[in-house]
Amino acid sequence: MITEPRWKSYIVETTQPIFTPEQCKMIIEAGRAEPRNDASVGAGDKGIKGGVVDTKTRTSHISWIPFKKMIDMYHCQ
Repeated sequence: MITEPRWKSYIVETTQPIFTPEQCKMIIEAGRAEPRNDASVGAGDKGIKGGVVDTKTRTSHISWIPFKKMIDMYHCQ
């Protein structure tokens, strides 16, 4: 039997855009202004706190945008 991956249950489709093109540009700029981190995999797996950098599985970088920097973007409507 073929089943869908568990992560697919978290995918949501909206009927209208959540952010305007201008807001998207602001979010991208805010992210680029933050420190860049190597993305990790396996957070929480087998007792590994925070995951590990595994370039055979994932080769990307991420930046975390602090809540205080973009309060309006984090606001739930």
